[in-house]
Amino acid sequence: TFMNNVPAVQVVLQCVPANRRTMAVGVQWMIVRLLGTIPAPVLYGFLLDRSCRLWQLTCCDEGNCWEYDGERFGFTIFGLSLALKTLASVFFFLSWRLFVRDDDKANKSRPVTSEDTSPNFSDTSL
Repeated sequence: TFMNNVPAVQVVLQCVPANRRTMAVGVQWMIVRLLGTIPAPVLYGFLLDRSCRLWQLTCCDEGNCWEYDGERFGFTIFGLSLALKTLASVFFFLSWRLFVRDDDKANKSRPVTSEDTSPNFSDTSL
């Protein structure tokens, strides 16, 4: 999760105007929690139940799984995790590739002058 959390916050901070960043990060984490904590355990549980070899039988229904197919269990966990991380990486790459800052747009329309390339030693704001 660390590999996704830091880039996610950076993407939001770069894409959102400064006066809306706190709200954007809050909304982002609300969506992450809603999409991560509600459907993910259900999806993982469904896929793991499919790798069960032996179910406990009760009088009218299946009970708990007594034995899992270890190889299928491992491939299921690894495959689903890899698919979700790959999907997240694709979206991060697309946001990085398609994002254009407002000041970048302004700089492209303005011609380059000698003031842009010469060093400014009188600037003490650093």
